[in-house]
Amino acid sequence: MLTEKCYDKFEEWYCQREDIIDVSIYAGDRNIGIDNMMAFNALTFSMQFGVYVDFFDSVGLILQMDYGEERFDDSGKLFYESAINDIKNKVKRHGSGKWWASGCLGSRCEAQTKAIERANELYNDTNKR
Repeated sequence: MLTEKCYDKFEEWYCQREDIIDVSIYAGDRNIGIDNMMAFNALTFSMQFGVYVDFFDSVGLILQMDYGEERFDDSGKLFYESAINDIKNKVKRHGSGKWWASGCLGSRCEAQTKAIERANELYNDTNKR
């Protein structure tokens, strides 16, 4: 899901964390080590999202999730949206530092995915050097 410099920074950040559980697995008497990124990739999407939120916090991109009821057609149908707040205001083209990543989406997972994709793009755009 992450690409280029964002993936590299994420991998460095994730593998240096001290709060990661021991990712060794056991098969009989043999200890088979797996690296931290393999362990991360084995997590469910919702657990990965929490890790992504922590990572993007560490680089100044705050992922925000929201939900509400559709009011335009009085259906009461729930919708989800995601936003990204650039607290370091590195993304000059967006002025205020807040950059909305999505409009109304049909599921929380879709909004989370959109937030990660946009945060990845923002990180890569601001770290091209």
